Amino acid sequence: MQQLFWLIFFAFFVALGSGITIGMTLPQHFRWSRVGPRSIQLSWDDHKIRGLSIHFINLIVSSLDTKVPQFSGDVEFSDGSVVVDGLQPDTVYLVRLSAYAGGMEVLDHLSTIKTLKDESVTTRGMTLPQHFGWSRVGSRSIQLSWDDHKIRGFSLHFINLIVQKKGATAPQFSEMVEFSDGSVTVDGLQPDTMYDVRLSAYAGSMEVLDHISIFKTLKD
Repeated sequence: MQQLFWLIFFAFFVALGSGITIGMTLPQHFRWSRVGPRSIQLSWDDHKIRGLSIHFINLIVSSLDTKVPQFSGDVEFSDGSVVVDGLQPDTVYLVRLSAYAGGMEVLDHLSTIKTLKDESVTTRGMTLPQHFGWSRVGSRSIQLSWDDHKIRGFSLHFINLIVQKKGATAPQFSEMVEFSDGSVTVDGLQPDTMYDVRLSAYAGSMEVLDHISIFKTLKD
């Protein structure tokens, strides 16, 4: 109820007369395909709104406390999903979801989402955790691989990898992949450069591994 109160209170100021819809859940055809302590994934199926084909999805995720956007961006409707990283555990966020057919806005919806509590312990080290390894390190690309295993008795479903150049303000790479894929490749890196790596593993929506390490690409 407290979520709904703040949602309506805030929406009164930002959405009065704008045609925005408000709800505790997402509109039809949209869903949270993953909700973790630090990241969420919004997915949608192929559909039309008012008979119009959708081209872009705009998503804004903001802290209820500061109203400052944590994430704001457009994604192609054909992508089918978008991942938002860098969130705080056990925190309520305001979500504004818009859909566009060409340049015309056909959906504008306001709701909230609460991240899960952090059940994992962040570890740090110069190397990767057991069962994970760099199967290829080049000058401009790397490949992370892993073998089939469990963590704390849990079967894994997703691996989330964030690679960020040291001193940079935004990740160079951020992607969630199926654990069954066995590996993920990161391209577009710079030669002879240090990068921070954040590796997270999920059993369903529960984060069971969160590890921070570093690596250096080879000289060109």
